[in-house]
Amino acid sequence: EYRRAVATIDDMLKLEPPSSGRMHTGTTLMHRAWIKVLYLRDLTGARRDYERALEFENAGAQGYAIFRYFYHLHAGEYQRARDVVNAGLKVISPNFILTIDGSEAMKSGNYGTALEHFTKMAHPTPYIQYQTAWVYASTGQYSAAISSLNDLRTNCSVFESGGGVYSEFVDLYPLSYHLEGTIYERTNERAKAIKSYETFLRLWRHADKDIPQYVEAKARLAALR
Repeated sequence: EYRRAVATIDDMLKLEPPSSGRMHTGTTLMHRAWIKVLYLRDLTGARRDYERALEFENAGAQGYAIFRYFYHLHAGEYQRARDVVNAGLKVISPNFILTIDGSEAMKSGNYGTALEHFTKMAHPTPYIQYQTAWVYASTGQYSAAISSLNDLRTNCSVFESGGGVYSEFVDLYPLSYHLEGTIYERTNERAKAIKSYETFLRLWRHADKDIPQYVEAKARLAALR
């Protein structure tokens, strides 16, 4: 429900008093820019939010820097994502740079290089596990892809049990079943593909109905039945 998420952030920004601080407002705007660029593909709206968020650049929030990194990563602005990491995030985890390098290689079709970067991570996030599964599937390594998706689901449970809010991962659990369905179609395992698509559509039953994966899953499921 990405549009609902954006609407909720809009309400937060309207209700925030000036006393709430530059740090919180800047982080909220950067979060909204990231959602728009990744999920809604609203590049114009995302850029507008991003530029507004830059007014709060010196507020000092780590969350602000992380969402700025996500914005550049998913906008395909890899060097700018590196600049954000090198300015203050690289001390948190080496995975930031590995994610950028792997994503850049993946986008350019250098799947072997992408896997080298992704598999170097000692503790990959669900996002990296999803990307890894996608690359494995794209190169015909279907068993490895399914294994990565199973690891992703376990990892999502670990993140959830930690009590934190990891909004950048919550969609990946259901999306793993969509990708799994496409893999089982490619391996001619019709019953498993149907089950995967059914699980995905059940988990995303409240999702925006024009999301590409949702539309595709409904069409693929109808064809399989």
